[in-house]
Amino acid sequence: MNFFHLFTLIMALLSYSLAGYCQIITVTMGNSCSTDVYYEIKGQGKPMIILHRATSGYLEPIFEEQDGWKRIYIDPPGIGNSSANECIRNADDCLKVILVAIDMLVPHEPFSLIGFSYFGYMARGIQAKTPNRVNGMALICPVVIPQNSGRTLPTHTKQFVDQEFYNRLPNDKKQQLENLVVKTPCSLQAVEKLKRDDVLMNVEFWNRIKLNGYSFSFDMDSVTFNNPALVLLGLQDDVVGFTDALRLSQAMPSASIVALDFASHSLPYEQNHLMRIHIFEWLKRVRYQIEYNEKTTH
Repeated sequence: MNFFHLFTLIMALLSYSLAGYCQIITVTMGNSCSTDVYYEIKGQGKPMIILHRATSGYLEPIFEEQDGWKRIYIDPPGIGNSSANECIRNADDCLKVILVAIDMLVPHEPFSLIGFSYFGYMARGIQAKTPNRVNGMALICPVVIPQNSGRTLPTHTKQFVDQEFYNRLPNDKKQQLENLVVKTPCSLQAVEKLKRDDVLMNVEFWNRIKLNGYSFSFDMDSVTFNNPALVLLGLQDDVVGFTDALRLSQAMPSASIVALDFASHSLPYEQNHLMRIHIFEWLKRVRYQIEYNEKTTH
């Protein structure tokens, strides 16, 4: 092999390592039930389980400034490229699939967690079932009460609209800002740059889950999580609300719980700068926790 070919091979391997890679694993749950789970790995270092790949659009710019984290983006059942098998009936089944996938991807190794919306709820389920393996947990606009009728939602949703800017936008651009309470050049730029529209939800599958058991069959609040946690909430979040999440401080005494103004369920695009600051701070705390754990176990 000449120098040119060797150089080309090295650059290809480096590019592959930096860009990450996608794969599918098959999870078997018994009773002839098996399902394909799609995942994407970026970077190297301490494992970070993230639910799901759509969040990579706004999380990867943060991690690109942080060394030492192996980001494992997992699509839960019925999300993205993961299967939506009928044998997966409820939230407990979905959790079992994710737990088996984690055991296959990071066997016998501690990890950290990030979850958005309902998969913040799922992340708490992972932590409750693996209490000694989770170094840290970040929840962004998390579902706390799965049933819509039981959620406490804001009675008034104020908006900040740069009217002159917004009036000049073509209809397709206005559509991109439809669900945001902040309609400014910055929020449009964040949506266009950071939002992934290619990781879709299988609506039929998730409607079935909602009918058969959208809540876990066990109590997560009884499992205290003392490691570094972050809960980011939007004061204008009319999808999951923010009030219900404030009580998470009882189950997570080391959590920074932050409710941001001018932030809805689209918080990552409306308050991207503040989200980055809080996640940076959380990652620092998690790193300290990992270093402490490693010192005390050797």
